[in-house]
Amino acid sequence: MKFFHGFRPHFQFHSPLPVEEAAHHLDDLVKGEHPDYVGRMAREQRHAELRIPMEDRHLWSPTLSVNLAADKEQTDGTLITGLIAPHPNVWTAVMFCNLAFATGVLFLLTFGGVQLWLGHWPWALWGAGILLVLLVVVYLISQAGQKLGAPQAAHLRHLLEAALAAPSEELHRTDEDPYHS
Repeated sequence: MKFFHGFRPHFQFHSPLPVEEAAHHLDDLVKGEHPDYVGRMAREQRHAELRIPMEDRHLWSPTLSVNLAADKEQTDGTLITGLIAPHPNVWTAVMFCNLAFATGVLFLLTFGGVQLWLGHWPWALWGAGILLVLLVVVYLISQAGQKLGAPQAAHLRHLLEAALAAPSEELHRTDEDPYHS
């Protein structure tokens, strides 16, 4: 089991289906009312998105975005590339905190260095240390959230693999780490 994950992990696999047929299968997957997921597709762009329904969604529920393209390495089949991520609002909030704290750390380290150079007490270095701790806390919270969303991420990924007839050697079936292929 891998402890550290990417916050927005990517994956890709090859489907033996031609691109148009894969797009049709994906379109069938997202159409209609489903009790365990909500989907939408931009057929012309060959892009789809799967989400957990609102009544089952929590803060860390994942969104699965997928793109279909002709596989350039093989003459037949489709290359499926995807992204499993928290809702864009959550991702943006976490990245904003990371950016704000990192900028604060750089500013306070610079300010603390100037304080040392001038022979003053470098109180800004304490502030930089506090912001570094906050950066670690935000990271750990995001990792815990990813663990909470792991069963839902695995479910969405399994739906996608089944709809696009992924070969058995490319199936991702571990619930320990649903984010990585």
